[in-house]
Amino acid sequence: MKRRGIKNLIIDFGGVLIDLDRQRCLENFRKLGLPDVEVMLDLYHQQDFFQKYEKGLITSAEFREVIRGKIGKPVTDAQIDDAWNSFLVSIPTFKLDLLLELRKKYVVYLLSNTNEIHWQWSCLHAFRSVSYTHLTLPTNREVERCSVLAPLTNNGVSRRAKHRYDNQRK
Repeated sequence: MKRRGIKNLIIDFGGVLIDLDRQRCLENFRKLGLPDVEVMLDLYHQQDFFQKYEKGLITSAEFREVIRGKIGKPVTDAQIDDAWNSFLVSIPTFKLDLLLELRKKYVVYLLSNTNEIHWQWSCLHAFRSVSYTHLTLPTNREVERCSVLAPLTNNGVSRRAKHRYDNQRK
């Protein structure tokens, strides 16, 4: 007999699952010399090239080049990525534990419009129980960069990402 009622749960990533620190990110970009960063990274909306990057309208390489142009001095990819990733804090253990508990009764999906730099950092640092170094964001054609919606398997890896990884290894 089919179960009735709620079967699936959709969990947002940024600001819901993973904690964010906008102020730390602003400070790190200021240290690099990025002018008016607080205007572009508003509390509720991102502006200019930050918004374009979040929407998938520019690549990570283009994002970094825009930042270099605005700073007006040489900065490495790692310096830019570190400043940008300082927006991300961590996923508290109690949230990961809750997800595991919820998975016993529901299919749990992770939904995110996150960008490539943040996703790569998250795969390496935010999910403590499993190595996510093999995961990549779907391409623009796969989800039109508006969301990443994938059910989490027993080890937390999305089925879509695992399928792509398995196919890449063949």
